[in-house]
Amino acid sequence: MNRNLGVSDRLATLTTLAWYNRQRDQPTALQLIREATDLIELCEPATAQQHKPRLVLASAEIQMLRGNLAGAEQMISEASDGFRTIDDSIGIGDASLCEAERLNLIGRPREALSRVKDARFVYLKSSDTLRATIARIWAVATELMSDGVKLKSYWQSLPEEERPAHPAVTALSAYVDSLLHQQRSEFKETISTAMNGVHAAEQAGLVWVTINLLTRIGGAFQ
Repeated sequence: MNRNLGVSDRLATLTTLAWYNRQRDQPTALQLIREATDLIELCEPATAQQHKPRLVLASAEIQMLRGNLAGAEQMISEASDGFRTIDDSIGIGDASLCEAERLNLIGRPREALSRVKDARFVYLKSSDTLRATIARIWAVATELMSDGVKLKSYWQSLPEEERPAHPAVTALSAYVDSLLHQQRSEFKETISTAMNGVHAAEQAGLVWVTINLLTRIGGAFQ
């Protein structure tokens, strides 16, 4: 980190780095969050208000990975309120996806699906195609367990050429495709598809997806 950067620029850089490391390198992300939080005290209120929600949301995801779902819930709510205050649509969508993940972890998939759809709505309004596609795939994955036949048709309505070339999209696509293979007891295809998704998930820093894909591979070998 360049110590000669101005306080505002340094805060922006720390916030961005913390966000992109929140799953792939939690200790580093936590250190970055601590440094950024210290800098917030030195910034103008408007600058602090711009970055604090993203730092709080990054902290929430780390808490979820560490099993502190109650703490994560409070942080997600705080981050969402902060994003709404500054009218940050992308942030609002990211907070909704984070809350959807938490709801899935506590066994409330219907509510999770609603949050995913909320996220996709604001992403589309913001013309963020990548995030909107990721939210669409998450919606498919969330619904798939309850109606595999219907969702297979829905999933096929999103051809590969319409999916942005990004490791997160590749990983989530593998998550859905491997689940469809698993439901049809196609164990060889389950393993190969999930293995293809693991590398992409690691590239994207999607720890939850990596864990689920590895679990699916292990289950197919049994």
